[in-house]
Amino acid sequence: MKRQVFFDSDYYAREDDSKKREENHTAERAPLKRRARKRKTLPAFALKYGKASLLVKGKGGVRVLSAIGKICRVSDVVVSADGVRFFVPAKLLPQIVALLDNLCYDYKIIGYSGAAPALARAITRVGLIAGILLFIALLAVYPSLVTRIDIVGVDGEITSALNGEIRQILCSCGIEEGKWLPKFDRDDVGKRLLALEGVAYAGVKRNGTHVSVLIKRELEPDRLWEIDGSAVKAKRLATVTRVIVEGGTAQVKYGDVVREGDILIDGYVLFGEDKLPVEAKGRAYGKVLLKREVFFGDTVLEKRYGDVKRVTKLAFFGKTPKTPKSPFECYELCVTRAEMGFLLPMTAYTYEFRELSVVEAEERRADGELVDAVYSALLEEIEEEADIAAVYSDVARVEGGRKVSVTIEAEVLIT
Repeated sequence: MKRQVFFDSDYYAREDDSKKREENHTAERAPLKRRARKRKTLPAFALKYGKASLLVKGKGGVRVLSAIGKICRVSDVVVSADGVRFFVPAKLLPQIVALLDNLCYDYKIIGYSGAAPALARAITRVGLIAGILLFIALLAVYPSLVTRIDIVGVDGEITSALNGEIRQILCSCGIEEGKWLPKFDRDDVGKRLLALEGVAYAGVKRNGTHVSVLIKRELEPDRLWEIDGSAVKAKRLATVTRVIVEGGTAQVKYGDVVREGDILIDGYVLFGEDKLPVEAKGRAYGKVLLKREVFFGDTVLEKRYGDVKRVTKLAFFGKTPKTPKSPFECYELCVTRAEMGFLLPMTAYTYEFRELSVVEAEERRADGELVDAVYSALLEEIEEEADIAAVYSDVARVEGGRKVSVTIEAEVLIT
């Protein structure tokens, strides 16, 4: 006799399915984790001195009172069909909630009572009402504030002197940045601005908290090449090179040496032997010599910078804060200003202190570099256009340094 054993694969598959069903059934019967209950938020002092009311649901809720009694005193116990209701100190509520969670009781935090929570709620309501009232007050006051004043020139930039006069008139009328100004007489301000010298039109507009002043200057009179009276005169010592006559008669020619005040173009024209008076107009050019001597010592003073410290201050309503004290004995100060205001005019001032020390160093520049430095400084003296004809320079060694002299021969306008 032979015994044969056959392994049925379907049998083991059915056995695996039954195990999976048992595991799923066990997982379904597993108790669900209780979600953490959110506790109402109150100020810390209210939770410390108030009472919390809890409701433990179910008929067996009375049993938990003995366990809670070991933690704190339980008061005002009321047993009803829904469960048991009682009061405990609010400051011990986290411990009691943890105990109820561990014992798997179904509970509910009803609320807080006592003088401290009532006072906290009242303060919260008062603060909310005060914030609303303050916001309404700001909305009522803000449109009457002056947060920015713009002075705009219709036909170009306004000079600093005229800008200062305009701001002085605005201040006298009460128009200042950061000032509460419900209304002002625009016509009166416009008339006072129009009375300024050189102003042809003045208009004042207000858009909310911004005041705009429009200024149009008077047209400048035509500038002709003429001197007071009926003659064109020389302004400096020079040798005449060119005379351009637009009205009148030239009194000098090429190569004449003229001094300041000499007549170059006279106000007449010849008609036969008669001199007919006309307006003298024109311009003249001449050669001049410009000379400068500069002494350069063998040692020079050099600036050296060290640590840097910045201090920022806020200013409101256009006021300038007091300059802070420097942390360095010798320093350079750089002040920057940034407008930051939106609802309120606020300006940030940044004070940058740079430590400065001055030391003696050897003059290492060559003669040519010294000549170039003097030549550049000499060119700054020429205000009008000029044609440089020649440049003469000399470097002489003297005691303690070098003496550099530069002479420029140039053709310039002498009228």
